[in-house]
Amino acid sequence: MKLRAYYFVLLLSETLLSCRNDTAKYIISQQDSIYKIRHTTVDGVVLTPPKMRYSTYAFVLDSNNNIFFYSLPEYKKSDGAVHDDAEPDTLGLRSNRLSLIEKGTEESFFKRRILDVRTQMRLKPVLFASFNDTITSSFFQYLKTISDDEQNKIYLTIRRALPEERKMIKIKADSVKRVVSK
Repeated sequence: MKLRAYYFVLLLSETLLSCRNDTAKYIISQQDSIYKIRHTTVDGVVLTPPKMRYSTYAFVLDSNNNIFFYSLPEYKKSDGAVHDDAEPDTLGLRSNRLSLIEKGTEESFFKRRILDVRTQMRLKPVLFASFNDTITSSFFQYLKTISDDEQNKIYLTIRRALPEERKMIKIKADSVKRVVSK
């Protein structure tokens, strides 16, 4: 009996230790599937609106673990009328509107540019997009922690990078390489 208990405890501790390394991973497609299942009725009706594609503040993680930032103008207060406007198909994003954030300075950049800035919005919408389906960035974990604290008033949306973002980041990365090589 003691031997069984020992093996059970050993198996349980190995399982917990092996799962510990996966906590730093966030798999977008898996989380989207879980979200959809949780918010779908028995009839197959999804009870939540689709995720937004654009946000006031956006961070994009490329395949080389570089983080780029761009921001859009804040939405102005509504005139009280109800508008049924869909999101545009493209942002009109330009490579000169993208900023490459230096590695190791992401948290201070976020604090200075977003967290400490006063705004008229109740929640600050922050978007984190990734070229890859699996995110292992420590900055992403920081964003998740910050957004979980209600006092920060951060609304975090996570998605895969759009083709437009991928194209502009490639152009920006190529221009940075040219400047560095000169």
